[in-house]
Amino acid sequence: MADAEVVSVLDGQEENVIGEPQPERNLTEATGNHVALDLGNGVYAFDGHFVPGSISVKAGDDVEKGTVLAQLGNSGQSTAPHLHFHLMDNTNPALAESVPFEFDAFDLAGHATLEDVTYLPSPQPRTDEMPLSQTVVGFAR
Repeated sequence: MADAEVVSVLDGQEENVIGEPQPERNLTEATGNHVALDLGNGVYAFDGHFVPGSISVKAGDDVEKGTVLAQLGNSGQSTAPHLHFHLMDNTNPALAESVPFEFDAFDLAGHATLEDVTYLPSPQPRTDEMPLSQTVVGFAR
């Protein structure tokens, strides 16, 4: 999403099996396999729920916008494969406050609930917006 420094990585949590009950997790385990990036000015990006063993960066690495960090997965407190992304004001998600953000551009593809995903007939291009919770979005590569 931006040029940044990798400040923390957690890897090694197994994928959940869709449809099976999940074990109880502490707050650290709930985030699944994840990467935190220092964007500067006290803002950190958090990307989580990656496939175990797929994370391609380590703490201290400098990454450029567009770098693939890992494969999207279903680790941690997750019922299906997805990317958890947010900006925060601390390197520790348990202690952080969220920081608002917007994407330059994305396609609104649908909406998700715990039971189902509803896709739009065709993706709707959006610019300079923050997607709402439970929305399904796509990004041009």
